[in-house]
Order: sequence, then C-alpha cells, then structure tokens
Amino acid sequence: MKTADIIQGLHAAAGEFKAQDKPFRRDDDGYATITFKIKGDALYSLLKLLKQCEYMGNVGHSFSIDIDPKGGKDYHKTVGFDGDGADRVKEIMVNGEPLPEKFEWQGEDKS
Repeated sequence: MKTADIIQGLHAAAGEFKAQDKPFRRDDDGYATITFKIKGDALYSLLKLLKQCEYMGNVGHSFSIDIDPKGGKDYHKTVGFDGDGADRVKEIMVNGEPLPEKFEWQGEDKS
C-alpha cells in the first residue's frame, strides 16, 4: 500500500473526504472490504459499534456517531450513517468467520 493511500484513508476516517470522492475500490455491488488488526478489548468495542451500525442502518435508520464529544476540537468527531440511503453493512467477519447474528456484547456497557 502506498503512503499516499494510507494518508488518504486517515483523512477519510477523520471526516475530511466526502462520499462522492470515493477514494477506495469497491466490488460490483458497491461494497468495500476493510480489515483491522486489533489487540485487546478494542476488538469487542469495534464489533459492538459495527454490529449496531449494521442493525440500525440496514433497517433504514440514519444516524450520527459522536466520537469523544467532550474531547475538544482535536478529538471530537461526528460520523454520519445514511441508513435510508446507500449505507449498508453486508457482513462482519472475525478471523475469516462470520460474526454470529446473535453476537452478545460481553464487556462493560458504558452507553
């Protein structure tokens, strides 16, 4: 992967790219595949977030995710998910295995 691609991805994660920029390749159905290498309990935090996005977005509910709302301008980000538009989560896999439909969060729920 080229350094420019990594930087572009980081900017996209920070909300600096618009959807129409489409910096990432997608399959014929419009889906992109992302891969994470995660250590520790961050795995379960991310799975919980992705599973909730899948549930809410795939039934047509649009929403925003606030990341660190008390963290100041350098840390607070708001990310939108257009559930009644084109945004969908097709599948969530961990180590090549699909996440069970009935995935239960086992960690502390701070929401």
